[in-house]
Amino acid sequence: MTFSDPRVFTPYSGVKPLINDGKNLWVPEIDRDRINSYQKYEEIYWSHDEAFRLQDDSRERPVFIPNPRVIVDTTSHFWLKGLEIGSSGQTQKALTDFMDREEFLPKFHEAKHSGVVRGDFVIHLTADPTKPEGTRVSVNSVDPAMYFPEHDPDNLERILAVNLVEQVIDPDDPSQIFIHRLRYRYVLVGVDRKVTSQEAWYEVQNWDKGTRVQVKNIRSETLLPDPINTIPVYHFKNQPWQGDPFGNSEIRGYEAIQQRINQSATDEDVALALEGLGVYATDAPPPTDDEGNELPWSIVPGRVIEKPTGSDFERVKGISSVEPFQAHISMMIDHMYESAATFRGSMIDAKVAESGIALAIRFLPTQAKLEERDFFGVSRLTQFWFDWRNWMAAFESMTLGQTIDVVIGDKLPTNKNDKLNVLNNLVDRKAVTKAWYRDQVADLYVLEMPADMDQQLEDEAKAAIALQQEAFAAGNVQGATGQQPPPPPPPTPAPGPGNNRSNNRNRPNESGGTEANSGSRGRQQ
Repeated sequence: MTFSDPRVFTPYSGVKPLINDGKNLWVPEIDRDRINSYQKYEEIYWSHDEAFRLQDDSRERPVFIPNPRVIVDTTSHFWLKGLEIGSSGQTQKALTDFMDREEFLPKFHEAKHSGVVRGDFVIHLTADPTKPEGTRVSVNSVDPAMYFPEHDPDNLERILAVNLVEQVIDPDDPSQIFIHRLRYRYVLVGVDRKVTSQEAWYEVQNWDKGTRVQVKNIRSETLLPDPINTIPVYHFKNQPWQGDPFGNSEIRGYEAIQQRINQSATDEDVALALEGLGVYATDAPPPTDDEGNELPWSIVPGRVIEKPTGSDFERVKGISSVEPFQAHISMMIDHMYESAATFRGSMIDAKVAESGIALAIRFLPTQAKLEERDFFGVSRLTQFWFDWRNWMAAFESMTLGQTIDVVIGDKLPTNKNDKLNVLNNLVDRKAVTKAWYRDQVADLYVLEMPADMDQQLEDEAKAAIALQQEAFAAGNVQGATGQQPPPPPPPTPAPGPGNNRSNNRNRPNESGGTEANSGSRGRQQ
């Protein structure tokens, strides 16, 4: 049996029936299905017409429902969500400069996204000693179809060498195609493990065998400078599986059901089109021209069809409802999302979203499938940044001693109001310092607080005390209490017409109704 034998189960058995076996014949047979699957899974992700072999008797293009995009995009979003890379001191400065210059995070997340589709993604650390100081070390992503590792036959987790391979066209003769290979391998120098690199062009035939024919030498095999001792090619697996040297596409296992979903949608589309145009039956002969030649039936609005006397011509009764189609398609889609543990945010209502426990329960399947991938991703990135310090020492003469930390954030959004209430309770009970409280609030709301905030608060408190002391010393009520003093009482108006305020002004007597409310004397006689 060979790897192409359908009786042999491989990670690519599900997608292999959709692959054209005539592609990528230059690739070694052991890797051919892997390389072909990368392109096929991309076709499925992008809903390409050639992704599936759909039956369609109409002249229209088949219908593709892009479920794989939802599954892939959601998985990629939550895998290593909130990734942060940091250090301290000189290492932090060098790290920030490198990540900004090389746009590391955008490159990494782009490679990760495509890796969820294909099953693998690769990043490559390189250096150019001829570049200006501070810019010599670089990083880029590599198409996993170029990645050909050589494993220890007794331990597939142990890599002995890595080949980065691609086809190139001879610029002097465009009809000639060669293989460009960059090779890294481990060697022992005394008792120390070292890494060599070698780069050349080869003829396509037998490029992976000992009988390969070199046509152009770019760089002979040389040792990478000290202290580099690790091959600078970093392979990340999506859905790693014990015993498999490569990852698995997020679409793996759903090829058949996605084909049926697309086929059902195409059938429904064709049925609706036929129902609109109609299908007709007749026992009449076909129409003819004046010379007796048969003509096609022409059924268009406003046209009258003539038929021989006594013949039948009627419209065939079509489907009365598409609900069975839609119910069947919805059932398949729901099961596909559920089995893929895809978090469907559009199915979450406001009540569930506001309840942290209910939301966490809904998210649990996605959390479960990504947990081991997060561990693997953080581990690989930690190794990458450890090796990066060696490359900085070798090519930039920078000794970076501080540890580089790789951390990921929460996958679900935090209820900021709930967390703020917890922080307020802690500081009110004097369980935490105000400095720690401010740091937490600043992180929660992404605030930038000045470094001398404590000194500013102390200065403000001293200034307030000084103002109070001055106010009390001067008897200034307004300055001491922050309130306006009470207003003086209004003056009592003089007696006269319109100004009578006596308590018997409505009752004429000996005073003429001019008695005062308190302590006033009557009118003199």
